[in-house]
Amino acid sequence: MHKAGKLSEAQLCDFARTGKFDETVVTLSLICDMPVGVIERAIVNDDTDQLMVLVKAVGMSWETTKTLILMASKAKSRSKQDLERFYASFAKLRPETAKKAVQFYRFREKSAHPQTN
Repeated sequence: MHKAGKLSEAQLCDFARTGKFDETVVTLSLICDMPVGVIERAIVNDDTDQLMVLVKAVGMSWETTKTLILMASKAKSRSKQDLERFYASFAKLRPETAKKAVQFYRFREKSAHPQTN
């Protein structure tokens, strides 16, 4: 799908909405050009801030972000207030800032695993 150019935001959102964990992780990894492990940890650890940064950096919508947050937090329910707070943070996050954070994530990952790069 990636080689055919069919990995889109809509496809990612569909994978997340239907609970396809592996497909969601790999798709977001490819779209963000980040190692699978980084994406997997962000979802498994319910790292909302990191998910918002990753998604904002590649120009995706709040709807996709919310779907990923809800998938990541399956073990605990999210209140309407939680989602409103996350939306406020997402809306304030500047794409340039998110891109710089993603560069930092990449640098940190390369530093942590120099033998694989």
